[in-house]
Amino acid sequence: DPPRRLDIRHGSLVAGSGSWLLDPVEGGTRFTWREEIRLAVPLVGEVAATLYRPVMRALMGRAMTGLRDYLIATGPTRA
Repeated sequence: DPPRRLDIRHGSLVAGSGSWLLDPVEGGTRFTWREEIRLAVPLVGEVAATLYRPVMRALMGRAMTGLRDYLIATGPTRA
């Protein structure tokens, strides 16, 4: 549903799907990222995912802050 939604499907070691959603809110746009994934090696994969989750959360948080800062710096000016 361009430009409000992008759906992706994962394959290989990580299987599942994800969506990026853009919704208008007062004063801007809300970005929502949803993922439903499964790892190819169930038990080992779940342990690895549990250990990696805090790292991924920090990396994604930093990336989203960087994207937000970039959009604010380069986006249209408000009247």
